[in-house]
Amino acid sequence: MRITHHKSSDVAVVIAFVLLGVLGCMESDSPKDSRNGARLDDPESSDQVIGDLEASSDEISSVVDAIFRSINEGKAETLYETATAPKFREVASLNAFKSICERVQSRLGTLLSKQSSRLDLNPMADGIVASASFQAQFEHGAGTIFVVLEKQGDEWLLLRLNVNAPELLDDPTQFRKMVELFVEDSDPVLPGSSVDILDTAFKPPKAIAESVSVVNVRWKVTDPSSQPQFPARGFVTIGLTKDQAIAVKGVQTLSVRRHVENTSQPDDLP
Repeated sequence: MRITHHKSSDVAVVIAFVLLGVLGCMESDSPKDSRNGARLDDPESSDQVIGDLEASSDEISSVVDAIFRSINEGKAETLYETATAPKFREVASLNAFKSICERVQSRLGTLLSKQSSRLDLNPMADGIVASASFQAQFEHGAGTIFVVLEKQGDEWLLLRLNVNAPELLDDPTQFRKMVELFVEDSDPVLPGSSVDILDTAFKPPKAIAESVSVVNVRWKVTDPSSQPQFPARGFVTIGLTKDQAIAVKGVQTLSVRRHVENTSQPDDLP
Protein backbone atom coordinates (compact mmCIF):
# COMPACT_ATOMS: atom_id res chain seq x y z
CA MET A 1 0.00 0.00 0.00
CA ARG A 2 1.16 3.51 -0.75
CA ILE A 3 -0.09 6.51 1.26
CA THR A 4 0.15 9.78 -0.63
CA HIS A 5 -0.01 13.38 0.46
CA HIS A 6 0.06 15.63 -2.61
CA LYS A 7 -0.06 19.42 -2.36
CA SER A 8 0.97 20.39 -5.86
CA SER A 9 0.31 18.72 -9.22
CA ASP A 10 2.70 20.84 -11.28
CA VAL A 11 6.31 20.68 -10.17
CA ALA A 12 8.60 22.18 -12.84
CA VAL A 13 12.24 22.19 -11.85
CA VAL A 14 15.74 22.06 -13.22
CA ILE A 15 17.55 18.78 -12.69
CA ALA A 16 21.04 19.34 -11.38
CA PHE A 17 22.55 16.57 -9.27
CA VAL A 18 20.97 13.20 -8.64
CA LEU A 19 22.42 10.82 -6.10
CA LEU A 20 20.75 7.48 -6.77
CA GLY A 21 20.07 4.63 -4.40
CA VAL A 22 18.86 1.20 -5.49
CA LEU A 23 15.20 1.79 -4.80
CA GLY A 24 11.95 2.06 -6.70
CA CYS A 25 8.56 2.55 -5.08
CA MET A 26 5.94 -0.13 -5.61
CA GLU A 27 2.25 0.70 -5.46
CA SER A 28 -0.19 -2.09 -4.65
CA ASP A 29 -3.59 -2.17 -6.34
CA SER A 30 -5.02 -3.72 -3.17
CA PRO A 31 -7.07 -1.50 -0.80
CA LYS A 32 -5.54 -3.31 2.19
CA ASP A 33 -3.00 -1.71 4.53
CA SER A 34 -0.09 -4.16 4.46
CA ARG A 35 1.08 -3.13 7.94
CA ASN A 36 -1.92 -4.39 9.89
CA GLY A 37 -4.41 -5.92 7.45
CA ALA A 38 -6.86 -3.04 7.89
CA ARG A 39 -8.93 -1.97 4.93
CA LEU A 40 -8.64 1.64 3.82
CA ASP A 41 -12.40 1.93 3.30
CA ASP A 42 -12.90 1.41 7.05
CA PRO A 43 -13.32 4.83 8.78
CA GLU A 44 -11.29 3.84 11.86
CA SER A 45 -8.44 2.52 9.69
CA SER A 46 -8.53 5.65 7.56
CA ASP A 47 -8.17 7.86 10.64
CA GLN A 48 -5.10 5.87 11.67
CA VAL A 49 -3.59 6.18 8.19
CA ILE A 50 -4.13 9.96 8.19
CA GLY A 51 -2.57 10.21 11.65
CA ASP A 52 0.47 8.19 10.54
CA LEU A 53 0.83 10.38 7.46
CA GLU A 54 0.73 13.66 9.38
CA ALA A 55 3.23 12.41 11.99
CA SER A 56 5.60 11.11 9.31
CA SER A 57 5.31 14.35 7.34
CA ASP A 58 6.47 16.37 10.36
CA GLU A 59 9.33 13.93 11.06
CA ILE A 60 10.54 13.94 7.46
CA SER A 61 10.41 17.73 7.25
CA SER A 62 12.62 17.93 10.34
CA VAL A 63 15.05 15.37 8.90
CA VAL A 64 15.38 17.36 5.67
CA ASP A 65 16.02 20.55 7.65
CA ALA A 66 18.77 18.74 9.58
CA ILE A 67 20.35 17.39 6.38
CA PHE A 68 20.66 20.83 4.81
CA ARG A 69 21.79 22.39 8.06
CA SER A 70 24.66 19.88 8.14
CA ILE A 71 25.46 20.58 4.47
CA ASN A 72 25.59 24.33 5.13
CA GLU A 73 27.83 23.79 8.17
CA GLY A 74 30.29 21.73 6.12
CA LYS A 75 29.54 18.48 7.97
CA ALA A 76 29.10 16.26 4.90
CA GLU A 77 31.35 13.50 6.26
CA THR A 78 29.43 13.24 9.53
CA LEU A 79 26.15 13.33 7.61
CA TYR A 80 27.34 10.51 5.34
CA GLU A 81 28.46 8.33 8.23
CA THR A 82 25.48 8.84 10.54
CA ALA A 83 22.44 9.80 8.46
CA THR A 84 22.63 7.66 5.30
CA ALA A 85 21.33 4.11 4.87
CA PRO A 86 23.68 1.22 4.01
CA LYS A 87 22.11 0.96 0.54
CA PHE A 88 23.00 4.61 -0.06
CA ARG A 89 26.64 4.05 0.87
CA GLU A 90 26.81 1.01 -1.43
CA VAL A 91 26.27 3.20 -4.49
CA ALA A 92 27.69 6.57 -3.40
CA SER A 93 31.21 7.09 -2.11
CA LEU A 94 32.05 9.59 0.62
CA ASN A 95 34.06 11.70 -1.83
CA ALA A 96 31.17 11.85 -4.31
CA PHE A 97 28.76 12.82 -1.55
CA LYS A 98 31.11 15.51 -0.18
CA SER A 99 31.52 16.95 -3.69
CA ILE A 100 27.77 17.30 -4.14
CA CYS A 101 27.29 18.80 -0.67
CA GLU A 102 30.06 21.34 -1.31
CA ARG A 103 28.44 22.35 -4.60
CA VAL A 104 25.06 22.83 -2.92
CA GLN A 105 26.65 24.80 -0.10
CA SER A 106 28.69 27.11 -2.34
CA ARG A 107 26.07 27.75 -5.02
CA LEU A 108 22.80 27.74 -3.08
CA GLY A 109 23.79 28.63 0.47
CA THR A 110 21.44 28.26 3.42
CA LEU A 111 18.03 26.61 3.07
CA LEU A 112 15.72 29.46 4.11
CA SER A 113 12.30 27.83 3.71
CA LYS A 114 10.53 24.93 2.05
CA GLN A 115 7.00 23.75 1.30
CA SER A 116 5.99 20.12 0.89
CA SER A 117 4.63 19.29 -2.56
CA ARG A 118 4.36 15.49 -2.26
CA LEU A 119 4.82 12.69 0.26
CA ASP A 120 4.57 8.95 -0.48
CA LEU A 121 4.80 6.36 2.31
CA ASN A 122 5.58 2.78 1.30
CA PRO A 123 5.30 0.14 4.08
CA MET A 124 7.97 -2.54 3.72
CA ALA A 125 8.55 -5.81 5.59
CA ASP A 126 11.20 -4.22 7.81
CA GLY A 127 9.93 -0.63 8.07
CA ILE A 128 8.71 2.31 6.01
CA VAL A 129 10.22 4.02 2.96
CA ALA A 130 9.15 7.61 2.32
CA SER A 131 9.56 9.69 -0.85
CA ALA A 132 9.14 13.43 -0.34
CA SER A 133 9.35 16.51 -2.58
CA PHE A 134 9.69 20.11 -1.43
CA GLN A 135 9.64 23.49 -3.16
CA ALA A 136 12.63 25.23 -1.57
CA GLN A 137 13.98 28.75 -1.21
CA PHE A 138 17.72 28.92 -0.67
CA GLU A 139 19.93 31.88 0.12
CA HIS A 140 21.00 32.21 -3.53
CA GLY A 141 17.96 30.92 -5.43
CA ALA A 142 14.90 28.69 -5.58
CA GLY A 143 14.81 24.99 -6.32
CA THR A 144 13.32 21.62 -5.51
CA ILE A 145 14.42 18.96 -3.04
CA PHE A 146 13.56 15.29 -3.52
CA VAL A 147 14.50 12.73 -0.88
CA VAL A 148 13.88 9.06 -0.24
CA LEU A 149 14.21 8.03 3.40
CA GLU A 150 14.10 4.66 5.10
CA LYS A 151 12.81 4.37 8.66
CA GLN A 152 14.86 1.97 10.81
CA GLY A 153 13.45 1.83 14.33
CA ASP A 154 12.80 5.46 15.28
CA GLU A 155 15.37 6.86 12.85
CA TRP A 156 14.96 8.07 9.26
CA LEU A 157 18.02 7.36 7.08
CA LEU A 158 18.78 8.83 3.67
CA LEU A 159 18.43 6.57 0.59
CA ARG A 160 18.38 9.20 -2.16
CA LEU A 161 18.98 12.92 -2.45
CA ASN A 162 18.11 15.05 -5.47
CA VAL A 163 18.64 18.82 -5.36
CA ASN A 164 17.33 20.76 -8.36
CA ALA A 165 18.16 24.42 -9.00
CA PRO A 166 19.42 26.50 -11.94
CA GLU A 167 22.39 27.72 -9.89
CA LEU A 168 23.79 24.18 -9.73
CA LEU A 169 24.23 23.84 -13.49
CA ASP A 170 27.23 25.09 -15.44
CA ASP A 171 25.35 24.90 -18.75
CA PRO A 172 21.84 26.50 -18.76
CA THR A 173 20.91 24.47 -21.86
CA GLN A 174 20.89 21.39 -19.61
CA PHE A 175 17.89 22.66 -17.64
CA ARG A 176 15.27 19.97 -17.16
CA LYS A 177 11.73 19.85 -15.82
CA MET A 178 10.80 17.03 -13.48
CA VAL A 179 7.67 15.54 -15.06
CA GLU A 180 5.67 12.63 -13.64
CA LEU A 181 4.07 10.48 -16.36
CA PHE A 182 1.55 7.65 -16.18
CA VAL A 183 2.83 4.86 -18.42
CA GLU A 184 1.68 1.41 -19.47
CA ASP A 185 3.17 -1.47 -21.47
CA SER A 186 6.57 -0.45 -20.10
CA ASP A 187 9.87 -1.90 -18.97
CA PRO A 188 9.93 -1.92 -15.12
CA VAL A 189 12.92 0.40 -14.95
CA LEU A 190 14.52 1.80 -11.78
CA PRO A 191 15.70 5.32 -10.93
CA GLY A 192 18.82 6.20 -12.88
CA SER A 193 17.80 4.24 -15.98
CA SER A 194 18.10 5.77 -19.44
CA VAL A 195 14.81 5.32 -21.30
CA ASP A 196 12.93 6.23 -24.45
CA ILE A 197 9.40 7.63 -24.10
CA LEU A 198 7.04 6.14 -26.68
CA ASP A 199 3.51 6.86 -27.85
CA THR A 200 1.93 3.43 -28.31
CA ALA A 201 -1.04 4.85 -30.23
CA PHE A 202 1.22 4.54 -33.27
CA LYS A 203 2.22 1.23 -34.88
CA PRO A 204 5.11 0.82 -34.43
CA PRO A 205 5.26 3.04 -31.32
CA LYS A 206 6.49 6.57 -32.00
CA ALA A 207 9.46 7.90 -30.00
CA ILE A 208 8.69 11.21 -28.25
CA ALA A 209 11.96 11.49 -26.31
CA GLU A 210 15.07 9.34 -26.40
CA SER A 211 17.75 8.60 -23.80
CA VAL A 212 16.14 10.55 -20.93
CA SER A 213 16.92 9.86 -17.28
CA VAL A 214 14.47 8.34 -14.79
CA VAL A 215 14.39 10.14 -11.43
CA ASN A 216 11.70 8.16 -9.60
CA VAL A 217 9.24 5.32 -10.22
CA ARG A 218 5.98 4.12 -8.64
CA TRP A 219 5.05 0.86 -10.35
CA LYS A 220 1.66 -0.71 -9.71
CA VAL A 221 1.84 -4.30 -8.44
CA THR A 222 -0.81 -6.82 -7.41
CA ASP A 223 0.78 -7.41 -4.01
CA PRO A 224 3.14 -5.26 -1.88
CA SER A 225 5.74 -8.05 -1.85
CA SER A 226 5.75 -8.65 -5.61
CA GLN A 227 8.07 -7.09 -8.17
CA PRO A 228 6.85 -5.30 -11.32
CA GLN A 229 7.15 -7.24 -14.55
CA PHE A 230 6.86 -6.31 -18.22
CA PRO A 231 4.42 -4.98 -19.33
CA ALA A 232 4.52 -2.69 -16.29
CA ARG A 233 2.19 0.21 -15.52
CA GLY A 234 2.55 3.07 -13.06
CA PHE A 235 4.11 6.50 -12.60
CA VAL A 236 7.58 7.48 -13.79
CA THR A 237 9.27 10.81 -13.03
CA ILE A 238 11.68 11.93 -15.75
CA GLY A 239 13.78 15.02 -16.39
CA LEU A 240 12.65 16.60 -19.66
CA THR A 241 13.54 19.66 -21.70
CA LYS A 242 10.84 22.25 -22.25
CA ASP A 243 10.09 20.92 -25.75
CA GLN A 244 9.96 17.32 -24.54
CA ALA A 245 7.60 18.26 -21.71
CA ILE A 246 5.29 19.96 -24.22
CA ALA A 247 5.43 16.91 -26.51
CA VAL A 248 4.28 14.45 -23.82
CA LYS A 249 1.61 16.73 -22.33
CA GLY A 250 -1.86 15.27 -22.78
CA VAL A 251 -0.69 12.03 -24.41
CA GLN A 252 -2.68 9.16 -22.86
CA THR A 253 -0.79 6.25 -24.43
CA LEU A 254 2.74 6.63 -23.06
CA SER A 255 5.24 3.86 -22.52
CA VAL A 256 8.88 3.82 -21.39
CA ARG A 257 11.45 1.33 -22.67
CA ARG A 258 15.12 0.98 -21.81
CA HIS A 259 17.25 3.01 -24.18
CA VAL A 260 19.51 0.90 -26.34
CA GLU A 261 22.38 2.54 -28.19
CA ASN A 262 22.49 1.79 -31.89
CA THR A 263 25.87 0.16 -32.43
CA SER A 264 25.21 -1.19 -35.89
CA GLN A 265 27.68 -0.25 -38.61
CA PRO A 266 26.67 0.81 -42.13
CA ASP A 267 27.19 -1.76 -44.88
CA ASP A 268 30.49 -1.48 -46.71
CA LEU A 269 30.27 0.28 -50.03
CA PRO A 270 30.95 -1.95 -53.05
